[in-house]
Amino acid sequence: MLRQQLQRDLSKWLFAMQQVITQLDGGGIAYRGFEFAG
Repeated sequence: MLRQQLQRDLSKWLFAMQQVITQLDGGGIAYRGFEFAG
């Protein structure tokens, strides 16, 4: 149960970071890196 909570929090955090990075570099290499990792 705790693990599921951690996974949800991590997913939210990664999504937020992805949004920030996409805005910073216009959806370039960093965004593709997130897609590959996810």
